[in-house]
Amino acid sequence: MSAEQRAASPAADDRHLQLLNEATMEVIPLKGTQNQILATPEDATVAVTCSPKFGLQRTLEYCALAANSGRRVVPHLAARMVTDRAALRDFVQRVADLGVTDLYVIGGDATIPVGRYREAAALLDDLSSMEHPFTRIGIGCYPEGHPHIDDDRLWEALLRKQDSATYMVSQMCFDAATLTAWLTQARTRGVTLRSGSASPDR
Repeated sequence: MSAEQRAASPAADDRHLQLLNEATMEVIPLKGTQNQILATPEDATVAVTCSPKFGLQRTLEYCALAANSGRRVVPHLAARMVTDRAALRDFVQRVADLGVTDLYVIGGDATIPVGRYREAAALLDDLSSMEHPFTRIGIGCYPEGHPHIDDDRLWEALLRKQDSATYMVSQMCFDAATLTAWLTQARTRGVTLRSGSASPDR
């Protein structure tokens, strides 16, 4: 290692530590999640996913645990798990009471929707028409495609949803070239949303 590299190493290490400290810690509402949340730094950002098995209630329970312990919370809201506008309004009110200002909206993995929402776009339309506390709203994007939705429909949905969102988050992808090529195409197609960290949710 050269002298220049050795001199740059502490700065690089500091930057890596900063990135780790600023990362969002994502938890799935399963057994042991409470311990995972409390093991994060007290000022951490914790995203709580929405499971088709446990529904919105479990997500809300762990959002409350994280918020009440001082963490910044990003609930995942799966459209297919929301029955109607009243249920959406109730969810919004409950996370608002926790001081939540960031929401991540996805279609969800439930095979059969529990109510009126089959996709994130429809839920976002209703959300935009009601009072809410969210200064940041995230939506999903798919640089490596989606197993059940063709690319044309993905682009169409992304362009529609971006009017109601402030950032987009991809599913896990470890190929930098794929991410870069997709983002270039997204900008060409008119997608202006800021990109966020990876998420396994759809």
